[in-house]
Amino acid sequence: MGERLRDTIMRRIKESDWDLRTNRYKLEIFDRSELRIIAKVDSSDFSERMGALLVDVCEEGCFEVVDMSDLLPVDYRYAMVVAPVTDVRSESKWRSERVHQLVFGEWVKVLEFDNAYALVKDMKTGYVGHVACNNLDFCSAEERESIRSMPKFFVGERFAYLSGLDTGFQGEKDLGWLPLGSQLFISRESEQGLYVVTPGREYWIRKHDCFVADERPVTELDDWVDKYLRVPYLWGGCSAFGTDCSGFVLRLFDMLGSSLPRDTDQQIAALKEITEAELERGDLVFFPGHVGLYMGKGYIVHANVSIGGVSFSQIRDPRDSYEHYLKTNITGFRRVKRQAGK
Repeated sequence: MGERLRDTIMRRIKESDWDLRTNRYKLEIFDRSELRIIAKVDSSDFSERMGALLVDVCEEGCFEVVDMSDLLPVDYRYAMVVAPVTDVRSESKWRSERVHQLVFGEWVKVLEFDNAYALVKDMKTGYVGHVACNNLDFCSAEERESIRSMPKFFVGERFAYLSGLDTGFQGEKDLGWLPLGSQLFISRESEQGLYVVTPGREYWIRKHDCFVADERPVTELDDWVDKYLRVPYLWGGCSAFGTDCSGFVLRLFDMLGSSLPRDTDQQIAALKEITEAELERGDLVFFPGHVGLYMGKGYIVHANVSIGGVSFSQIRDPRDSYEHYLKTNITGFRRVKRQAGK
């Protein structure tokens, strides 16, 4: 009976068309003296949807839906990324696919541990994957909220050095070069620098390499795009060390205070559709499995394999075969919602 029920539940999940990139679950079915189902899920939102599905296919009282994070010790349910950049992988091993990246200061919800990796949910995009534990500082929900209540800054240069000392010189306790868009929670300031807090320790960074994490006008894109030019293309990448197309626009709009989904199809589904006639600088142009940021006068900037990194392309008056391909394969235009007055 247990296997038949599992097949029924899996069929219903497939019919529900849940995005498994941002919805992770595990089913445990016990078929002994009485049937018992435990569904472990990654969030309270998914818990409600899973519960509604199980109500339809199971007898009342035979199942339980639990948040995977609630099964962990309190001090290990959240974590901050404390490496300049860390891969989010499809499996708990280094030789698996890179599906996403996180940069210093970003937060994850921890779902479970598997040897040297933790299964985590990105608190910004909802993406779920495996991250090496040595790139994370673990903490409780209360400690996370305490740190998040501190003033927040972003790294505003292509790279900025994070020192273990307030001298700014390289030392053995230094973390090294943080990429553009890394987020920093500040406990105090000195004349030249900022004291950066993580759950495990404190660092120091030069003040002029950072900016306050408030939503910026779209005109700020020019400076950040310049700093991203010629950054190498990297599948699953999302930083100035290497990036793919959707990771590139995600990182730029994150610094503007606007959250985007991780992948191109998710971005298309979530954002406001516009026509080509409405296209303005700062809008997104989509192609099959690809996205670029419109910069005006027919130009987009995008991370692309053809040129090998972040570069400009002309989509109105193509100058070569690749640009002609882009012009003839546009699938849509989208606008990212911005706060009024920004």
